[in-house]
Amino acid sequence: MAKTNPFQFIQQVRSEVSKVVWPTRREVLLTTGMVVAMAAWCAPCREELPTLGNLYRKYKDKGLNMVGLSLDVGGPGVIQPIVDRMEVPFPVFWGGDKMAFRYRISAIPLIMIVHKGEVMEKIIGQRSESFLEEKVTAMLTKCNAL
Repeated sequence: MAKTNPFQFIQQVRSEVSKVVWPTRREVLLTTGMVVAMAAWCAPCREELPTLGNLYRKYKDKGLNMVGLSLDVGGPGVIQPIVDRMEVPFPVFWGGDKMAFRYRISAIPLIMIVHKGEVMEKIIGQRSESFLEEKVTAMLTKCNAL
């Protein structure tokens, strides 16, 4: 396996990030969704990804927004192979330990239900598909998406 030149990797990440269309503040304030905090080393995080992927596929056309946030210290390349192998259908961004500190994340997996820019609920730990589906449908019903 050939090693990637760190400078080439950084350039590649920068070029990919520059292609991202970031939401406006107005779009963020009008959005309800789930932010999933995870790390590659976290077994419960990896085990929960297929469940989250299934829920996203089922409810994305009904208004579900879901974004993953990798807290891996080693950079975005740490979680990416897992995301690729599991074919995670929602975007996963890297935030590192600075994001964990900024959002006071002390345990993972963590799902934050966000409505109009505010964290309305934090769900700590791996949960069953039925529990998470109840949360998704309640969230979508509350914002009249269902």
